[in-house]
Amino acid sequence: LMDADGSRQDESASKAADQVTPDQEVDPCPRQTGYTLSVVRAALCYMLAILPLCGGLLFAYWFPAQWLKLVCKKCPLSEAHYVIVISLDGKQCVEHVREFTMSCEQSLEESSSLLPSSRGHRQVYHSISSDDVTAPLAAATPSTSVKYFVHRYLRYLYDDNVHKFVLLRGLDRGVKCDAVCAMERGIRHEDHEDRLLQYGPNSIDVPVKPYHLLFVEEVLHPFYIFQILCVTVWLNEAYYYYAGVIVLMSSSSIIASLIQTRRNMKQLHDMVKQNC
Repeated sequence: LMDADGSRQDESASKAADQVTPDQEVDPCPRQTGYTLSVVRAALCYMLAILPLCGGLLFAYWFPAQWLKLVCKKCPLSEAHYVIVISLDGKQCVEHVREFTMSCEQSLEESSSLLPSSRGHRQVYHSISSDDVTAPLAAATPSTSVKYFVHRYLRYLYDDNVHKFVLLRGLDRGVKCDAVCAMERGIRHEDHEDRLLQYGPNSIDVPVKPYHLLFVEEVLHPFYIFQILCVTVWLNEAYYYYAGVIVLMSSSSIIASLIQTRRNMKQLHDMVKQNC
């Protein structure tokens, strides 16, 4: 029954995406499920995961969404510490929910935040006041904590009106030109701090992972785990030459992959740094 319901929801989501008009926009994260940590379930799962040669930890690394369902329990999105996001392509991603607190020095009317409202499949932001325009805020109450998560380098803020996380928009949606021109003298320091909390710094940072982290990620690939098991079996059967050949070939493949991956990361980092 659960699989049938899930397939129906996927079909309805795909049909809704096909029926979107040019003026509308498809929600990139139509399905969101909130989870909160269960101490009892987490302790039991980690104890069982360590016992059989840490096989459960490999399962948690390979299938994070399924592991999260084991160690956590479902909860409303407003209380979630983790969110499983199912995108339009059907992929499941686990995202950690974070919080930031807005400044309480100005009232709701004075802050003139852009509030999200839903019209069909499009998230439209409108301003409270035409005198000033600040960044869109999902929960527009002063001195409150705003929950958000980052999915594919985009921020999603929790909206109490629709009871889900909505994509954080900028001044390119639902804002008129005269409202943008009204900010020619700049914005207040409080608004600047609020925007910095909501959007983060205005920079593109492509991290370059060190070799030891890339090595761990490469070794934990299912193929190399299978190779390690094969080498163990061949050593127990006294096939030392065959096991040595497998170790040599696997090591050469890992080294070549590490060098190429690190080189690509470094080139992308330098290219973004030069262009920005």
